[in-house]
Amino acid sequence: ISLRYFTVYGPRQRPDMGINKFVYSILEGKEIVIFGDGTQTRDFTYIDDIVDGILLALEKTNGYQIFNLGNNKPVELEYFISCIEKEIGKSAKKKYMELQPGDVLETFADISHTTEILGWEPKTSTEEAIKAFIGWYNEYYGDK
Repeated sequence: ISLRYFTVYGPRQRPDMGINKFVYSILEGKEIVIFGDGTQTRDFTYIDDIVDGILLALEKTNGYQIFNLGNNKPVELEYFISCIEKEIGKSAKKKYMELQPGDVLETFADISHTTEILGWEPKTSTEEAIKAFIGWYNEYYGDK
């Protein structure tokens, strides 16, 4: 089984990843760096949905298969950041930089095969996922 993940995020992820950096910087009143103009889109996928997809792939497959596990609804980076701002209750200080070499303007998971074979679709909205992430973040880092 080969699983292709699309911009996975959620509690306990590495602190050098985007959402961690954004939340930390907004809470601390520091600049966040945005590569590009913020209109690039990502298929942000919450970890709980990914875990559901992994479990279904293990249960329902026999033999070689490739499955895309992604939200299937690309979100603009600016909107993603605005959801973080709204949940935190603070505005981000944004610094825009040129796109990094090799960066893409859009990621999009075609999950039609995954849905057909596994019956999997992501269930967590961007807004719900960010709320859950920030709840975890505050609980984990709150006293540190």
